[in-house]
Amino acid sequence: MFGLVLALAVVAQAAAAAPLGRIHLADDDTPSDMPMDMPTDMPTDIPTATPSPTVTPTATATATVTPTPIPIPMLVQQVIQHGNDEQVQAIATRNLSLVSDTVTNDHFQELAGVLQDMLNSHVTGIAVLKLDWGPISVAADGKSVVATTYESWRIVSQSGSIDYDPVRNDYTLVLDNSAWKIKSDVQIITPPQRTGT
Repeated sequence: MFGLVLALAVVAQAAAAAPLGRIHLADDDTPSDMPMDMPTDMPTDIPTATPSPTVTPTATATATVTPTPIPIPMLVQQVIQHGNDEQVQAIATRNLSLVSDTVTNDHFQELAGVLQDMLNSHVTGIAVLKLDWGPISVAADGKSVVATTYESWRIVSQSGSIDYDPVRNDYTLVLDNSAWKIKSDVQIITPPQRTGT
């Protein structure tokens, strides 16, 4: 579309250069059958193009898409789930650094120690079997969150595998350079309830 507008503008400028009602034939444009004594600047009844205003393209306003912010509880859930996935990968690959991006530096040291103990005990794999969400509470200043989960894990070792009952995890997350990171994970193991006999 812009090319067509530009071509029309060039034609309009060329037409504006010629006087109205006259066509000027340059010497090299003279037809061979035209007598040499005939004037090359002759009046004509054919109207020549009248100049038209040139069209200059203008910038079109475009809408800026502003992403809708993700609610903090949803972000926290994503971080916890991603952190669990990273733990699974860290054991599978024996690369503990994989968990470093979802936890604070101090919690990384603690978590890496737990995972290394598992590797030293010949654990070859772990898996989340089930994760249920409890309450997620955002601090009044919006800079920390406490989230509760109930997680069931499978531990696989050279001796076999064990599926654990759900364990309550109370996570504390903080904003660290504008990203939510796990600062601590306190596991609360509740003993099975005994029935009276």
